[in-house]
Amino acid sequence: MFFEEGCVRVNDAEGNVIMVVSSDGYFRKYETFKSTTVAIEIKCLARQVHTDLPERLYLQCQTELKALAVRRILYVSSTGTESKCSEWSETPTS
Repeated sequence: MFFEEGCVRVNDAEGNVIMVVSSDGYFRKYETFKSTTVAIEIKCLARQVHTDLPERLYLQCQTELKALAVRRILYVSSTGTESKCSEWSETPTS
C-alpha cells in the first residue's frame, strides 16, 4: 500500500524530536508504520532524468532511510516528458 503522511518525526531516548523527514511517500505491507518497506523520493521537472542518485540528494535519502527504518528507496526523476525509476539503498543501484 502507498502512503504519504507529510512528515515523520524521529525522537531520542528522552522523547525529544531530533529529526523531521518529509518523504514523498512510502510503501507498507499493512497500515501500520512499522510495516513500511520502501521509501519513495520523486524529483519532477529535472533538466534530464537521472540514471543515478545525484550527490546533492544523498544526505536527504540517508535521513529518509533512517527515519522510516527501511533499507531501500525508489528514486523517480522526471523531465515532464521522460521518467526514470531507480532503486537506491546504501550503495546506489539502477
